[in-house]
Amino acid sequence: MTCRKSSGNLSSCEILFFLHEDILNELDHHISAAGYGAKADNATTIAISRSCPYKDEAWDFLKYLFENDYQMACARKPLDHFPVNRKAYDANMNYAIEYNQHEWELKEKDPDLVTDMIWYSIHIGQEHIDALKKVIENIHDSCATDPSALMIIQEEAPGYFTNQRSLDEVINIIQKRAAAVVQERG
Repeated sequence: MTCRKSSGNLSSCEILFFLHEDILNELDHHISAAGYGAKADNATTIAISRSCPYKDEAWDFLKYLFENDYQMACARKPLDHFPVNRKAYDANMNYAIEYNQHEWELKEKDPDLVTDMIWYSIHIGQEHIDALKKVIENIHDSCATDPSALMIIQEEAPGYFTNQRSLDEVINIIQKRAAAVVQERG
C-alpha cells in the first residue's frame, strides 16, 4: 500500500499511522500548538440549482443522504470514509474496533493467515477513536481540486522532469494555461 502525504490532508493509511500510541500525543500537541486541524477532502459535492423545478424533492433527496443508513453505506470499510452523521460515525467507529479485534483473533489462531495488514498492525481501542474524532472535529477547512488544472500540470510537468524545460518555463506555461481555463469559464 502506498500512502501519499499532502499538506494537511489525511488518507486512511495516514490516519491509521496516527492511531499508533506514540504518535497520538504528538498529533494532539501539533493540533493545539498550530491552532488548526487537518483539511477535509470532499469526495462528493452536491447542490441544488437555482432553476431546479423540483426543489422540494431535491431537498428530500439531500436529507436522505445524511440519514444513518445511507451514511453507513457510504462508509463501507471503517476508516476508509467517514460519515458526517454523528450516529453513523459512532457506529462506524464501533465497527472499526470490532473488525480490528476480529482480525487480531484470526491472526492469533493462524499466524500464517494473510489478513488486511493495516487492520492488525495495531490494536485499535477507544483511545484511538477519540484521538481520531479530535482530529476530525478540528477540521475547519476543506481542499478542492480542479480536474482541468490537474490535467494541465500532468501534461506540462514531465517537461521539467525530463530536462526539456526549466522549472520557470514549466511554471509559466502552467500558469498561462490555467489562467486561460479560468478566463474561459468566466
